[in-house]
Amino acid sequence: MSSQPEEEPETGELDLASLDPSDFRSRSGTLDASALPHKHAPEGLEWEIQSCETDGGEEPPREPSTNEISLVDEDWDSVTLTINVELPQWSYDLVFPDQGELTARIGVVYWCRQTILRDRSNTVEISEPGTKEFEVTIPREDVRQSLKIQPALVCVECTEDAEDFATQPGHRMAEGEVWTVKTDLQQTTQNLLQPETKRFSEDSDFPGEDHLLFVDFDRDPPALYLNGDHERVVAALDSDAYQGWDAAVRDVAYDVIESEFWPQMLLEAASDITDSGGPDEAWKQGVIEKFREPIYGEDTSYEEALDMLREDLNSPSRLARLIQEIDDAVQSRNDSPSHLKTLLDLVDNR
Repeated sequence: MSSQPEEEPETGELDLASLDPSDFRSRSGTLDASALPHKHAPEGLEWEIQSCETDGGEEPPREPSTNEISLVDEDWDSVTLTINVELPQWSYDLVFPDQGELTARIGVVYWCRQTILRDRSNTVEISEPGTKEFEVTIPREDVRQSLKIQPALVCVECTEDAEDFATQPGHRMAEGEVWTVKTDLQQTTQNLLQPETKRFSEDSDFPGEDHLLFVDFDRDPPALYLNGDHERVVAALDSDAYQGWDAAVRDVAYDVIESEFWPQMLLEAASDITDSGGPDEAWKQGVIEKFREPIYGEDTSYEEALDMLREDLNSPSRLARLIQEIDDAVQSRNDSPSHLKTLLDLVDNR
């Protein structure tokens, strides 16, 4: 395996995962540099996946003549990609000003729409043409069907005299082509938050039209349904944007959904705990395992968590505390204040 990439300094931190690949597309659906108000090279980064290796040491096949790698039918729990990203001279000359100072960072962003994954590699500062190496490891439980990968060059800060160039933190300067890693992972207890859309008004088995979601515990694992009667909300939730209004609304909406979904799931799973042991269903075991450490601490075993959950549910004085701990665990997962602040900043700046 290649050497580790450069460490990211504590200062100049920039969240490349906020990059929105859809924001710079023209109406025809093609990348268009004119869609941004500053110098921008939509295919200005040249990059190559040097290696793609599973935790079992296997190198999956690459699809000929395509930007695709297939992990379908492979035996893997995680995959590590070593990636070289080059900022060529022509691209540097286009997006960096001759006068004024511009600080930029380069990295690799990746996302999975099916599991709402948005993340990035480390980032490194770049001030001249050259090649940087990055390494990303993606757990199988975090993705389903496919994973998208793309390098990005983003502005950190720029002096005001650099006219026509990126000036604000997060301004995109250059990207590379998007690659796809096919995973074909079916729903598991680790990625249960995969909602289906259905109009509640058309089915009497669902709650009223004023509801946003419904969890069907008659299915194994349970199914999460979103109310298709609320078309604008569902459209925002379906957005694959990573920046701007759609992304901000989607993140806040999913925070609301998770705050309702996970407590129901955990309490349903815990209701099957008896003096002789825990639930038999795999999804219930997975949900309890997911919240075992956030609620009871990292030194708590699964069996100990079962005992404490059973006692909490059977004690009125402890039940209120359990609900509070579940709420705290869910909120810690979501970072709702950050998502709300992003949305409010957009409201303030409209």
